[in-house]
Amino acid sequence: MPSYLDFVAVFGIHDHIREPRFSGFRNQTLLTKPSKLPIDSLGRSGRQFQLCWNLKSPGRWSEEGTLQPGPEKWSIRQGAFHHQFDVEHGTTLWIVTKPGLDIKERIQDVTGKSGNEEDRKFSTPQECLKSTFAIHLLIGHWATEKWRQYFQWLEDKIEDETFLLVYGARGPGKDSQIYSSSNLQKAQEIDEQTNEATMALQGNADVLTSVKDFYKALSENDDFPLGKSCSSDIGAFLRQMESFVYDSKMQIARGKLLGKIVAARKTITFFSTDVVKYQDQGGNSTASNSATPDTSYSPLAMDRWLQVSLPLTFMTFAGAILWFWTVNRRNLKLQSLPIANAQSKS
Repeated sequence: MPSYLDFVAVFGIHDHIREPRFSGFRNQTLLTKPSKLPIDSLGRSGRQFQLCWNLKSPGRWSEEGTLQPGPEKWSIRQGAFHHQFDVEHGTTLWIVTKPGLDIKERIQDVTGKSGNEEDRKFSTPQECLKSTFAIHLLIGHWATEKWRQYFQWLEDKIEDETFLLVYGARGPGKDSQIYSSSNLQKAQEIDEQTNEATMALQGNADVLTSVKDFYKALSENDDFPLGKSCSSDIGAFLRQMESFVYDSKMQIARGKLLGKIVAARKTITFFSTDVVKYQDQGGNSTASNSATPDTSYSPLAMDRWLQVSLPLTFMTFAGAILWFWTVNRRNLKLQSLPIANAQSKS
């Protein structure tokens, strides 16, 4: 399918891998008698369906691109997939594009000698379709398996960055901390990572739903010759795909909640960057232009504080004036009603 090039294009040369926002699913179905002559020697009847889609999964990566056990190297990586299936001969084609060899190794495990015997039979179209479902489920599992650890990593990061600010000192060596713009930048980075992860998960849920809906519609198509003979396998596959969608939605809810927490912590971090910073009284102040040796003035922090506080103050006063004017006008109208009634009666 030419559409597969759109999915492969995201693997071009980039300084940073920042393509979690792109998601898609394409399909092409030809189940009626083909207009061109079939090539039976190649297992091509002309009656086939083709799919291409992409999914994302988090992983721990080193700078060289190899998997690492440490929690500091998490990133979201894409996988692009193309599948073609001949409904008469069962001829199957898979193309997988992604960094690393983990998907390839998993497919080899499923279809190799160590896999289930029913997943590596290709004698009939029915057996080939069942093997196709096994690989679909393998890919779905890859796309849903590590999001819990990824969000835990983000939660640990924001806790480490803002724990003292929220909960106060709890132990020796943590009795004080001066928050600066670098803390705010780290909180902003975590906020962006959380939003990108939630968006990637939403894309996964939509794509997995599209795959499920495609096979459901295919099984109900009268021109699909395997619909009745593989109905039980199709039903089991659809239920498993639905569980992947459900898992993705649960992680989306977790990501949205984490996003709210990070946004609140980021706001607290911002206002903890004091305009006037009172240093210790032991003569360790580093300020050179301060009024006293114990304080330091930050023009940048003052500018940021004014940019936030002045618009909010204006909006507060404007709202109060509007509310007072509305209530006062309503009271004047209510006071004029008895006079108007008395005049009409006389």
